[in-house]
Amino acid sequence: MIEEKKLYIFDKGIILPSITMFKSRILNMAMQLIITALIYQLSTDDAGFFLLSSQLVQIFVVASCTFFIGINIKSDIKNKNYTYENYTWLLITGTITGLLMTLISMISIHYYSDHTVTKKIALILSIGIIPLCIYSVNCAILESTKQERYMVKVNSFSILTNVFAMIALYLFTGDLIFSIALAISISRAYMAISSSIPLMKFIKWKKIDLPYIKDIVNIGINEALTSTSLVVLMSILIRFVSTLISNIELSKLFVYMGVMNYLFVTGFSAVISLAANYRSDENNFLNIAIGTNLFYLIIFSTVSPLISLMVFNTLTETIDIITCALVIFFDLIAVSIINRIRSKSPNSKSVYLKVIPIITVLVVTSTLISPTSFEILLTFVCSNILYTLISLIWYSLWKKKSLSLEKLT
Repeated sequence: MIEEKKLYIFDKGIILPSITMFKSRILNMAMQLIITALIYQLSTDDAGFFLLSSQLVQIFVVASCTFFIGINIKSDIKNKNYTYENYTWLLITGTITGLLMTLISMISIHYYSDHTVTKKIALILSIGIIPLCIYSVNCAILESTKQERYMVKVNSFSILTNVFAMIALYLFTGDLIFSIALAISISRAYMAISSSIPLMKFIKWKKIDLPYIKDIVNIGINEALTSTSLVVLMSILIRFVSTLISNIELSKLFVYMGVMNYLFVTGFSAVISLAANYRSDENNFLNIAIGTNLFYLIIFSTVSPLISLMVFNTLTETIDIITCALVIFFDLIAVSIINRIRSKSPNSKSVYLKVIPIITVLVVTSTLISPTSFEILLTFVCSNILYTLISLIWYSLWKKKSLSLEKLT
């Protein structure tokens, strides 16, 4: 067996793929931040309603998207045709999952929310769940088989679709919040269609590879349940925190949560692909994980003054935005470690470590009296540092166990 070349944290073998992955997400993140800034500038109340609605739908969006992480984890870059051959059944699974999630989302929102504006926005955003599931399947396959550049094109044109749809809908209806929500769903439909184009030739009716689909569904269910639990816990946390802080601080916190969500989504694709699939040597893994995520931290920290200026019309929130980036930095390292373990041991219970930060924040904030949004951000940083340390310990124990089993065989 040829030993893999040693990679260092800032090795070009880490940074160059990171840049490609980054480009496939940064455009979407920029658009979402612009939308958040636009709503926040027009009305802090509308910003609160929109972000609250997004948080409600996010429960089902996260469950739908993370359900297909199994494709990334099970994909083999050296045998990519194996993934392509199962595309038909993966696409069917994605469509059925999206349909179920949309129905559950709409029913839940109908009974959960009694606020007209929040309910309307949430229901409109729910329309985009089915295309988002199809896009997640396509994205997982394309990014796991080194076709990230095509995804850059898809995401670039989705921004244009979003902008044109938003302008046209606003000119027609005069309702900005409605226009933004529906434009997001329209752009997701475009993403689903365009990402399907290079994969259409692989739609063939063949006997289902049940073990492969079963493994993906098994990984997906664990991931979806854990991720959904996180979003539910996050919703509980937000509701709890809203009783502790003023409306102005709460609106700020909503914006910070939105920024962290966009940062996480931007880096997440690279994490699961680079850390879980592209390298097989365990000696390189931690350098790859740290190098990739440090790259994102540097980028996010560099543009934080611009984000602060764009959203708040001042540079005084720069430290807060950098703190958001730190939260996501430690979060993504922990996720890298967990997904690496699961790439080798799909049924590993390490997935449940993901609830640690939210539970920690809930416990800590319950001891605070009238905390500021920045103090809550600091609790997120501390909880994610704890999360990373526990993940590292788990990885070390798993690695020793794996080496012992290899020696026995």
